[in-house]
Amino acid sequence: MDILKNISAIMEAKRLLQKDIAIGMGLSISAISHLLNGSRELKVKDLDKIAKALEVEVIDLFTYPDKYKKSESDTTSVEIHNTQKNEENPYKLLYELQKEMMDLFQENEKLKKHSVKMSTANVG
Repeated sequence: MDILKNISAIMEAKRLLQKDIAIGMGLSISAISHLLNGSRELKVKDLDKIAKALEVEVIDLFTYPDKYKKSESDTTSVEIHNTQKNEENPYKLLYELQKEMMDLFQENEKLKKHSVKMSTANVG
């Protein structure tokens, strides 16, 4: 699994340029170029922005060309659909871990903001 290759493949499939992703992420074309060629470290917070700019889910960055679809009968379970073959994909655990990682990242960001507010309030 190579996330950078998957991002490039999604861009190619959607006929998007680095300029399009840069605009979607609010970064320069140079910054996107550095991300995609590996000279700039890809961070967790970048994944959500890239996915939004590509109009895909974050999990798709990890598993492209495989696609995930939530089960209609149970919103907490995930059905895995392979776009190339009609067989179950082995990435279900990866999806669940990625989702948990993003949830923890978002919770951490909220705690950081709260901590800054508390320390600012204590100073004054």
